[in-house]
Parts: sequence; C-alpha cells; structure tokens
Amino acid sequence: MLKRREKRQEPDSGLPSWMITFSDMVTLMMTFFIVLVSMASMTDVYKRKVALGSVSGTFGTGAPSLDDLTTSDTRTRVDPGPINVFHDLSPVKERLQEDPDKDLRFESNRFIQRLSMDAAALFAPGTADLTEHGRALLARVLPVVAASAYPLGLSGHTAEGMDEFGPDYLPKPWVKVDFSWELSLARVVAVYRYFLEAGIGPDKLRLEAYGRFRPRVGGDSREGRQANRRVELTLDRRIGSWSAELAAQKALEEEKARVKDSFSVDDFLFRFDMPGKP
Repeated sequence: MLKRREKRQEPDSGLPSWMITFSDMVTLMMTFFIVLVSMASMTDVYKRKVALGSVSGTFGTGAPSLDDLTTSDTRTRVDPGPINVFHDLSPVKERLQEDPDKDLRFESNRFIQRLSMDAAALFAPGTADLTEHGRALLARVLPVVAASAYPLGLSGHTAEGMDEFGPDYLPKPWVKVDFSWELSLARVVAVYRYFLEAGIGPDKLRLEAYGRFRPRVGGDSREGRQANRRVELTLDRRIGSWSAELAAQKALEEEKARVKDSFSVDDFLFRFDMPGKP
C-alpha cells in the first residue's frame, strides 16, 4: 500500500525574497548619489585649484610660476599656489586679501567681476586730472587688465552735490549738460587714455559714463557721496569680445529696421461693406 508523501514546509523567515534585492539596489543608489555630491563640490573654483595643484605636485606635471617659489620646505605639503584659471580679475581679489587697499573694492558673482577705484585716489578734487597716486594705483591694476582674456567695461560715476568742487565753486548756468555726467565722462576717458598709452588695445575696453545716476550707497552724507565717486572696471564672462557684441547689436537693429520697412499701408486692404450694397 502506497503511503502518501507529505509535503515539507519551509520555515517562514518573515521577509519576502525580493527584499534582499531591493535593499542592495537602495544601497547602490545611495552610494551613487554620495559620489555625485562629492563631485559637485569640485565645481567650486578654489577646490578645483587645490585638486589641480595636488595632482601637479604629486605627479610632477606643470611648471611652477614665480609666485610659487618659496624658501620654505614644501616637500611635506602640496600648495597649488595662485592659479588664475580663467585669466580674469581674480588676481586683484587675491592681492587685496593679502594687502587690503581702501582705494580698491572688488565684487563678483558667477559671471561678473567688478573692481571699483575711488575717484579721490585717482583724481584731484573736482577735476579729471590723474594724480601721481592715481597713476600708481592704475599701474597696480594694469598687469591684470593686460592679461585678462575678456573685454572690460570702464564706467565713470560721480555723486549728487558739488562739495567736491569746494565751497567757492559756482555753477555754470550756460552749461546745459548735467555737471555730474560731464565729470564722470571726463574721468573715465582719462583712465581709458592711461590704459591706451600703456599698451592696452582699444578693442578691449568699452566706455560708459553714468554721472550721479547709479549711486552705490545713499548720498545724504559726505562719506556716502565720496563712496559714489568712482571708476569701475567690469568683466562679464558671458561676453567674448566687444566687437562680437556690437556686431550682434547692429544685426538686431538692421533686422528691426528691415521688418519695419517691409510693412506699408499698401500691404493692408480695408473693406467696408455698406448696407444694401454688394
């Protein structure tokens, strides 16, 4: 007589079989995102410079610059030194961090870098004449301007009020142009001429004068008005050359003019249907 074979039952572990595969997948995804975050941190310019300097110091690639030379023993550490990756105005920022100068102010964001020079340090009060101190200040900025791979904008700014001209100054009633705009233009032209005489190409610079109409701070106090009197160097990484931007502007203006001239009254036909007439 055949005996019925009883089916053996596996002991219940309490977890479904797919849970092991799912937990492995979650672990791999978490590892993947950790790697992404660590790589994203390398987008910081300073960290990228440190990484490049570390690779260069470890494998001996790349030639050191004069700024990297030192009399101390650097065999136990890796210092990338000042590396200007983008050939922009960053060296000025680094120098100001090492040697602060109250006559210079550096501001930047992702695309734009702006170096502001105090007008009181550049010019004699109420004039557009460069002083010896002003020429020395421009001489400090000149190497960075010459090495910049981007075009630069030069803008002149003044302030409200005429206290810069002294207590004996009398306005000229026959001059119709706003005095602040006229002075800012004369000053930015003086800086422009200095750079041209120093060998900077004219196609690398672009001039703008804003007068008192773009203050940096409020002009109610004498200190505020003095801070608003400045000449600024502006670099925009999104602009490759002024000639390309001028060509694009000219093409846009020509296109607008062409579209405007292509429409005339003859292009439109107006028909009025009178009652009782076909």
